[in-house]
Amino acid sequence: MMLERCRLPPHLKKLLPQHWERYGDVLVIKLPKVLLPYRTKVAELYAEVLGVKTVLRDAGGITGSHRTPMFEIIYGEEREAYHRENRVIYNFDPLRIMFSSGNIDEREYIGTFYCREGGETKVLWDLFSGIGYFALQAARCEKVGKVVAVEINPLSYYYLMKNIIYNRLEGKIVPILGDNRQVFLENSADSVISGYFIEEDLPLYSSIISDLFGPEGGTLHFHFLSKKYEMEEKSSAIIRSLRRYLSKKGLEVGGYRVRRVKSYAPLVYHYVLEVDVLPRKHT
Repeated sequence: MMLERCRLPPHLKKLLPQHWERYGDVLVIKLPKVLLPYRTKVAELYAEVLGVKTVLRDAGGITGSHRTPMFEIIYGEEREAYHRENRVIYNFDPLRIMFSSGNIDEREYIGTFYCREGGETKVLWDLFSGIGYFALQAARCEKVGKVVAVEINPLSYYYLMKNIIYNRLEGKIVPILGDNRQVFLENSADSVISGYFIEEDLPLYSSIISDLFGPEGGTLHFHFLSKKYEMEEKSSAIIRSLRRYLSKKGLEVGGYRVRRVKSYAPLVYHYVLEVDVLPRKHT
């Protein structure tokens, strides 16, 4: 269909993108340099065939500590996306907010874990909530009492607030605009999600996470980056750090599992370390 409707010269047709990101009525594509002079025609083609209102060009991936997309509008005027996934609506501005489709399995996993597989969770802390990537999935589960969603970026926090309303979760999610190193409440959590890569601050966040857990412990979902051959070494280092600080709270690591989420960069993968935090056995 795409090739049939394309009016570009034959030698350029074969360069049309075969993969794209779609967020509701917003499409994101990458174009080789040779197609840049034809970007408007290409965007109109994709909008027509795929039935979207806006087409963005990925001009440089994601950059900066706030993970800002380097995108430009090449078709349409609609700035906001309404993306539905696993019974959750995510509203955001894809020109200013990152949304990784590669994390779809992990977002779905969080929903599954807390809705069906996990036990009763009174309070879950999401330390790097963003627009509610994981918080929304967990909060829709009846077994979860409250989700405390902390976000330092005002723009992401704005969309977090909107997404809480869109998903009718006003009574389940407590949004906090601020630095999670300063707003945590000791002994208040029985689950914690740390979804940002904090390798350089591992001791600090091991301490924060340990202080968050109450005396009964709970579950920790800790995200990190690693090359495949270094994964076991890095996960072991994280566990050692957690054990050091958990022991001060009378807690311990009961068991842990590592999941690979997606490829992040050449030879580098995004992993999640899921840890069972338990009261320490006294001998």
